[in-house]
Amino acid sequence: NIVAEWTSTDDEAHTIIMLTPDEYTLIEDEAPEGYMTADAVVFTLEATAEIQTISMYNDYTKLEISKLDKVTGNFLAGAKLHIEDADGNVVAEWTSEEKVHTVIKLMPGEYVLVEDEAPAGYLKSDSVKFTLEATGEIQSISIDNDYTKLEISKLDMVSGKLLSGAKLHLEDAQGNVVAEWISTNEPYFIKGLEPGTYTL
Repeated sequence: NIVAEWTSTDDEAHTIIMLTPDEYTLIEDEAPEGYMTADAVVFTLEATAEIQTISMYNDYTKLEISKLDKVTGNFLAGAKLHIEDADGNVVAEWTSEEKVHTVIKLMPGEYVLVEDEAPAGYLKSDSVKFTLEATGEIQSISIDNDYTKLEISKLDMVSGKLLSGAKLHLEDAQGNVVAEWISTNEPYFIKGLEPGTYTL
């Protein structure tokens, strides 16, 4: 039988008087927003006029998100990200830094991690669906970015062999020089160019 019910407050303990000494179970019907429902607490009320105290603790979810370079595995700063719940509501948003980003007190459930803007020179990542479990243990997910990779070979037209000593440069669509070099007997490699139209 229910012998008492109330809503907790932030500033004081709840007091119940004149209960019959017996064994009782304290049950949380609804947890505060951002917290998981606490486990039930079984206790014995002793036959004494002294104040007897019991405590019930609520934990919350802890999510660590790593934004990584796909090739090196290093942390990657400058990505704009957000998390959506199952209804498409944005529940968190941030710009990545060279460290783990932590989000706390999300309700357990289904979510999607979305990259809105990739760091300069990187390709935007696909969204990541994940399930946040009802546990106070740290849960982790990662999302990585790849980048463009371009090899340019200067060749002898007749033999097809690599040709060294040519001065070359690459211009973007606005005519800005984005790379310049002298060819060698190996292809020239450029990484992290923004997708688009270029002129060699």
